[in-house]
This record gives sequence, C-alpha cells and structure tokens, in this order.
Amino acid sequence: MTFSLGEVKIAICAAALITSIYPVQGLILDLHHRVFPSCIDVFEGTLSGGGIYRMFHSNRTPIGIVEYGEQDVPEVISCDISSTDVYVHEYVRDNIQIIGVTQIYVANVTHLRSRYYLISGGECKAISRQDKLNFLAGPISLNLDLYADKMHPFIVKKPAEGADQYTEWALLPHSAGRLSETTVQRLRFRGEKVVISPVLNIDKNFRDPNFPSPSLSSHIIMLRIGPRGDHMVIYVKEGKRLLRFNLYLPPVEDGIFKPRNIIDASYKFIGSKTPSHPSKYISLYIDISSTQTSQADVIVLANLKRGDWLYTQYTVVPLREQRFVLLSVINSAQNCEIYRTADDLFVTHVEVFEHVTHYWQYVVVNIKVVDAGSSSRINTYIDAKRLYVRHVQEQGIVYFDVTDEDLSLHLEMIYNINTLVAGGDGTNHTNMTAVLA
Repeated sequence: MTFSLGEVKIAICAAALITSIYPVQGLILDLHHRVFPSCIDVFEGTLSGGGIYRMFHSNRTPIGIVEYGEQDVPEVISCDISSTDVYVHEYVRDNIQIIGVTQIYVANVTHLRSRYYLISGGECKAISRQDKLNFLAGPISLNLDLYADKMHPFIVKKPAEGADQYTEWALLPHSAGRLSETTVQRLRFRGEKVVISPVLNIDKNFRDPNFPSPSLSSHIIMLRIGPRGDHMVIYVKEGKRLLRFNLYLPPVEDGIFKPRNIIDASYKFIGSKTPSHPSKYISLYIDISSTQTSQADVIVLANLKRGDWLYTQYTVVPLREQRFVLLSVINSAQNCEIYRTADDLFVTHVEVFEHVTHYWQYVVVNIKVVDAGSSSRINTYIDAKRLYVRHVQEQGIVYFDVTDEDLSLHLEMIYNINTLVAGGDGTNHTNMTAVLA
C-alpha cells in the first residue's frame, strides 16, 4: 500500500503505519531538525557509496512519534505506547530515505519488533529487512569520537587495564537470537555489516580546534590504542578473515615531523602483473579529495596538524598479493586523475601535504619498483617516489609531475617540517615558491 505525502488529511497518521489502537504518547522525533532535545541521543555514520546514517534513542520517555516527509505537512510513524523502549534508524542516499523503527517490549522476556519504511518521490511504503539490506549494499560506517561523552550503542569501550594499558573499542557481535543477549546486541541483525570509521581525534598529542579533527578511516572491527597514543592495533574484517594490523603515527623527532608508512606489515610481491589470472584483479582508487574510505584495502590517516601543514596518508592494506591490485590516485572533486599504476609497480601509500595558509599541496606516491638486477624468477623491489604539485589554472586544478625536477630538494622541504616554530613550517619559502610558480 502506498501513501502520498501531499494528502493532508492522512498526514497526521497514515493508516498503514499505525501499529496499535492505543492512544499516542511519548516524545516526538522530528527528522527535519538539525538540533534535537538533550534527552534524544543522536549517533551518526555514513553509508557505502555515499549517504547518511543516523540512530535516535531517547534516554528518558520513549519516542512515540516520528515525523518525516514535507516539513510543513509532515507524515508520522506512530509507536505502540505499550513498548518500553524505541530505537529509530534513518538511512538516506540519493533522495531516498528509509526509516527503521524498533520497539522493545518487556514482559516475562524481552521482545523486539522492527519495521522499515521507504520514502521516495513523495510516497511511503512498508518494506522488508531484506529490502533495506539491498538498499545499503555495503557496510554502515559508524563515527567514533575518542573524546565524546557518548558513542554509538553498537560500540563498546574497554578501559585500559593490566600491564599494557591499551584502551579498546570494539563492535558488539551480531545477535544469535538468544534471550540472554542485551537489548542493544539484539539490534545487530545478521546480514547488516557495520564498521567503525572514521575514528575522530586519533592524535592525542597534536590537537587544534581550529582545524579538522585528526581521524582514522578503515573497515575497523576493533581498535586498541596504547597509552602514549602513537601505537594502534586495528582488526579489519575481509570476507571471513579477521586481520590484525599494527599502526604507528609518523613520529616527531626533536620537533621535526618525519613522515613514514603508518602500517607495520609486509606486502606480498609475487611475480609480475602479467594478466594470467584476470579474474583475480581488483581496482582500487585513492581519492585525495576525501578523508574517508569505503574500501577495505585502504586506510586513511587524515589531518595530522604539523607546523603549518595538514598531513594525510592513504595506505594500501596488504590484504592480498599486490600484483592483483590496479590502483589509481584521483581528485574526484576536481575530476582529475593524478597517477595510475604501471606493470611491475606497486603502491604502498600516498601522502598529501596541505599548507594551511597558502594553497600549496604536495602529493607523494610511494611505490615499489622491480630491481633491474632481479632474477627472472624472483623479483626484488626497491623504494621509489613520484611527486606531484597542485597548480591552479584558468581551466581548473591540474597536478604536475615534478619527480624529475630536483626530487630530493622538494622532499627535503616537506619531510622535515618544523613543529616547534609558532606560525612556521620549517621549509624554505623561496624554494617552495619557485616550485609552485
């Protein structure tokens, strides 16, 4: 059954959405609002392929009405007042909105009832849970602010204890349908993939409220952070595999920032990229216009404030043999491709240096190149870099490859940023201006 949002007479209570003959009471949740009453907790995230996710829960009187649709003539979803608690989920992508309402009933045992509604093109209709999963078509990424008072109920924090003093954040496991499970765990339905990403305020030692929060984006299932904040252990789910990786923030030595690959793991380089197994190839992209990733093969450490620079690193996770990875570096906001892998080249990580005062931007592509002295059967690899500089021209943004133009001079500037000089960046501005002219 379908309802038009323009029919004012049914706007107060659409018949297909009424779930009880009880009188309506409880809080009104208006999804048009940007600011909500203090009694309503709002937890945010993103959807795979773009889109917004929000969960709403009242820490006082349960939510009784959900308003949506046209703001001047809203439609409503009514909740059964006999329920003891209500959780509301909202999923929005490409002008399509799905609202999920889970009501909790407590008698001798606790029961949950979930309903889903799709709103699109001025119409609303009830849909199944599988319809919702088809719409999601990928993981829901939950925001985690390490210094926020509250976090999404699906994320559990375990304070530091014992000898290692590592603090842990982990996702609740999926519900197995046992009555002994907590109410929140029973909200984690099978088939719905959830990851923790981005993790905000990941850099505890260098935080500046005037700049974007330093963050970590990946397909994180569990995160452990050491007492100093520079060492992290993340667990990434890839298919049926649960993989563990050690991450280290690039160090500051004697006040000088020393960038390096954040991941402590070996890459698999076996053979060349001869297309003997074309079905095994995967295409990855690193989009430097975004600080988040929806790809399990990429980790993004974003917005480290160092001196007068913001530093972001896009790291390729060694989930598979690198000969099967075809990678391109793009700036989707400017609709341009910066770099594309060639035969026998493997990208390990990409670094972006953005000056906070000027418009300078460097892009460093770190690659592994086959050593010319390698045997024909077993290749060995050496480290190399490609360096690109952003230029603003009349036709738009372009990136110039300056690898062959005094590469060592350019790297000396950006790989030795002074973090101690107030308002300074520890670079030679004369050389920098010449490079970017």
